[in-house]
Parts: sequence; C-alpha cells; structure tokens
Amino acid sequence: GYVFITKQLGSRIGSGDLSFRDVLILLFNCVMLWAHFASALLPGISAFWTNDSLSYLIEFSDPTKQRIFTTTLQMGILLVHLFFAWRHHQVAFDAGAFALVSLMNTATAVTALCSGSIGLLSSLGSAVLLAVTLHASLGNFWSLTKLLNP
Repeated sequence: GYVFITKQLGSRIGSGDLSFRDVLILLFNCVMLWAHFASALLPGISAFWTNDSLSYLIEFSDPTKQRIFTTTLQMGILLVHLFFAWRHHQVAFDAGAFALVSLMNTATAVTALCSGSIGLLSSLGSAVLLAVTLHASLGNFWSLTKLLNP
C-alpha cells in the first residue's frame, strides 16, 4: 500500500497538483517505507553486531572453532527472526514469539554493551569511564534533589 500511494503521489509532483496534505502523506509514506526497510535489515545487523561483540569478548585458540561458533550463532539469530516473522503473519499476537525475540534482542544488546564497555575501559581507563557513567546517570544534581524530595 505504501509503495502504491507513494508512486501515485510522486507522479503528480511535476504537475504541481500536490496540496500540503498530499505532501505530508507522501513524506509519511516515505518514512514508513524507510522504517520497513530498516526493520528488514535488523536480523542481519543484529547477527553481525553480536558476532563482532562476542569475537571481541571470547578468544578461541582454534580459528575453526570460532568460525563454527559464530556461524551457528548468526544462523540462530536469523532463524529466530524468521520464526518470529512467520509466526507474526500467522497469528496477530503470540506472546511466546514476542518474548523469544525480545529476549534475544536484549541479549545481543547486552553483549554489545559489555564489549563496548570493556573496549572503552581498556582504552580510556577506569577513571574516565566512571566520570562518564556518573555524568550520564545523574545529569543535573538539582533535578536529582527535586526528584528525591519534591
């Protein structure tokens, strides 16, 4: 539907027949097409991201074992996403499938966060990491006191 509407409205751009409403609809449809494109890339990005993070965190002595591990992990992530997509088209809401893909996405994000934190810690030192963490978590001291004692 988004492609058809974008094509129809896009064909009227040269003639000057577009109203402000048509331009907003065209822009909305373009944003939705980009969102669908990005969500289609998510399984591949997630698999690569997790593989890269785990390769940084875990060192294998045998390159063949590392290749087998990372290939199995990437295929597992892609299969979970494919199962979720298939199940989502069969049933409007399946709590088990949503929970499975949510847990997997959380695990990949935590893995990347851990590898990024270790990389930051090893390159900058613990004092800089502590300062950045404190500034990010506290923000404004007066806001914190207002939240604690309204």
